[in-house]
Amino acid sequence: MKIFFDQKEADRLTESFVTVSGISISLFDCNLNLLSHYGREVCEFCRQMREDPEFTRRCTCSNENAFHQAGILRKPYRYQCHAGLTEMVTPVINRDMVIGYFMIGQFIPAEAQEQAWENVCLCCRDFSSRLPERELFYQEVKALTQKEIQAWTDILQAYTSYLWVNRCLLPKAEESFECIRQDIREHIEEPLSAQSIGQRLHIPKNRMYETVKRNTGLTLSEYIRSVRMELARELLLNTDLTIAEIAEKTGVPDFSYFTKMFRQYTGKTPSTFRKELIAQKK
Repeated sequence: MKIFFDQKEADRLTESFVTVSGISISLFDCNLNLLSHYGREVCEFCRQMREDPEFTRRCTCSNENAFHQAGILRKPYRYQCHAGLTEMVTPVINRDMVIGYFMIGQFIPAEAQEQAWENVCLCCRDFSSRLPERELFYQEVKALTQKEIQAWTDILQAYTSYLWVNRCLLPKAEESFECIRQDIREHIEEPLSAQSIGQRLHIPKNRMYETVKRNTGLTLSEYIRSVRMELARELLLNTDLTIAEIAEKTGVPDFSYFTKMFRQYTGKTPSTFRKELIAQKK
């Protein structure tokens, strides 16, 4: 889902946030695409460690899990990344729908810096050969007390709310439907419902119903059925797959039910539809 982003106003406020806090902050859309970043991209310790591809892969997995948890909780989510450093994600919510995320970090707890390094060594034990020479860079990671961390959590949440209230950060309406449409196509072979789609996209069911109806004139179930049947028509036309295989690929594995659904949609059975297409080509 793409976001309308008032870059000028956001830049002004975020520059102030980074200047005062010394913490980097990034804005992502709901598909986890980076929209904007302020401050150092990553701390030097992480930059050095990310020279290892496996370390980078684990960073990505750790961040994706944090975004997912923040989306479920609908509030700031503070967590320890796979390397043992502290980061935080807060969701940007518009009419009960998560449209993006702010992420800040990295930092370490000031109350227990020595224990924090021991924890980092434990978390990074698979990369232990790289750690000794990078301890100096780790010492440059910003240390915050628990009270400071909570303060910045509150400020980030207030900052996010300010951007939304002042319409600096809003979803592009047509992109809400595009996000739903894309999810349905990507998961077409699976059982689909408002609940399953909503869990992946963090969109409330009522909002999803309204969006689909506004853009297609169909209910959600009718729209899902039409996507399945249009895919079936395409596969009957352009592939040599059996009808049973096409039924599987369109998410309707019950052959009899697939045939009934296709006939209701086109007025013909799948076999008749294919025979007529072959005849037309001759």
